[in-house]
Amino acid sequence: MRDLFGSDVFTESRPYSSGIVVVAAVPALCFVAYVVLRSVYRLYFPPLAKFPGPRKAALSTSWLLAQQKTGRPEQIFEELHNRENAHAVRIGPNELHIDDVHLYNTIYNRISPFPKEPGFYAGFQSTYNVFTDTDLARYKQRKKLLNPFFSKQAIKNQEPLLLEKAYLLAGRLRQLAKVDNDCHIYNACRCLTADIISTFTSGEDMGLLRDSNREFHGHFHAAFDASNSTLWDMIYRPTMREIVRKLPRWFSVRISSTSAAVMPLIDHSILAVQDFKKKAKVDGGNIYSVLKDLPEDEAVSESVDILVAGSDTTAYSLAVGFFHICSRPEIKKRLVETLQKAFPDPARINGLKAMEELPYLNACTKESVRVAKASPGRLPRIVPPGTHFVVDGKVVPPGTTVGMSAYTMHNSKELWGPDATEFNPDRWLAPDSKTLDQYMVAFSKGTRSCMGQNLALAEILVTFAVLFRNFDFTLSPKSMSIPEGIDRFTTLLPEPGVLLKVMDVA
Repeated sequence: MRDLFGSDVFTESRPYSSGIVVVAAVPALCFVAYVVLRSVYRLYFPPLAKFPGPRKAALSTSWLLAQQKTGRPEQIFEELHNRENAHAVRIGPNELHIDDVHLYNTIYNRISPFPKEPGFYAGFQSTYNVFTDTDLARYKQRKKLLNPFFSKQAIKNQEPLLLEKAYLLAGRLRQLAKVDNDCHIYNACRCLTADIISTFTSGEDMGLLRDSNREFHGHFHAAFDASNSTLWDMIYRPTMREIVRKLPRWFSVRISSTSAAVMPLIDHSILAVQDFKKKAKVDGGNIYSVLKDLPEDEAVSESVDILVAGSDTTAYSLAVGFFHICSRPEIKKRLVETLQKAFPDPARINGLKAMEELPYLNACTKESVRVAKASPGRLPRIVPPGTHFVVDGKVVPPGTTVGMSAYTMHNSKELWGPDATEFNPDRWLAPDSKTLDQYMVAFSKGTRSCMGQNLALAEILVTFAVLFRNFDFTLSPKSMSIPEGIDRFTTLLPEPGVLLKVMDVA
């Protein structure tokens, strides 16, 4: 470059500028080289290279995140197993999806279970609670505190609560029957189960059966839905997870509709914990009597987890059960006749023990849980050191993340027969039906099995008994033809949901 007098200027700066460019390029080139070498290694050299799967899955977790966001990852993994003709397929750089049903009890056993994969459960962004904690010893201590509230005897003692809420829902349905409106049974069951679990936990319900609108949309449903709406991003994008975790509450609420929707549920739990601690006389009859001695953040975390896990999973199983029973007139007729014989007065249905002794009612309950698969996905575990874990004749190296799902187990024709995907209560009445319980994994198995399974089964028994004894249900033409749920770890049922016509027969 020359100035106005024809002299050269900036001549000496050129080498200096070039040097800056070179220096700046070195980190970028190093990063590119790192990514290329890592990709080559992940594709061709690690122990998992011998397992089949999409090339993109081997490179990063981006492929897995994309499949989770479809809302039907297990169906995609099933297609992958079939295409590769393999019981173990690679779905991540260090993760295998397993569909050999004989290996389920190896991974999720009671004596020496494979440990939880920390990164997956960190995505739930919870302060320590029994669901997310990966420390087995600490988990056992907390579960020991909570187990007495979920024992079979403890649930039988809750019979008045279950009947009260079921009859409260029946009252709402009676109003719908008078004006010939469709009943959104999924929403109705969400109100029911949320009111039950909130009363069971704190002694006070959330008021959803009382305050929800004609379609049973309750004020906490948005919070339940939002709590898992960004779950997969939080699991598979750890940097984003850390940023979100450190944001102040006021800021996250302003920039995130999800955070704004979840906060009322958290605030509800905070107030419930604080109010309970203020009581002069502590009531030992509900779970807060245990939570009161925990640090507040842990008590709130435990409370939120119980509220969410203890409501929507059971509600979804109920909705799926209603759909299939009402779709099959012979099943509905048989169930109604069973209830009419056992309970001549529809206004006086009582005795959880009596309900448990009705084989066909129990069969419909179990089959609803089996077919629904309310938590359908895999539960990631890590192959422990020193474990000789073999799939398809190949040794899975310790440190590998592996997982199996309720979807795989409950759809297995090897376990359930050729009608595995069909709703068939009679399978639970066959001479060898007791052996089927070992294949029911809706509540998982082993040490980490769900504490709330006794409560969930009792809720379904009571709800079916009260409602099918008091009403004649038929599917509305506006209802979805098949309940196709969205997998957000627990399953959500999109609109229009299961819609029923209701006729009062009491």
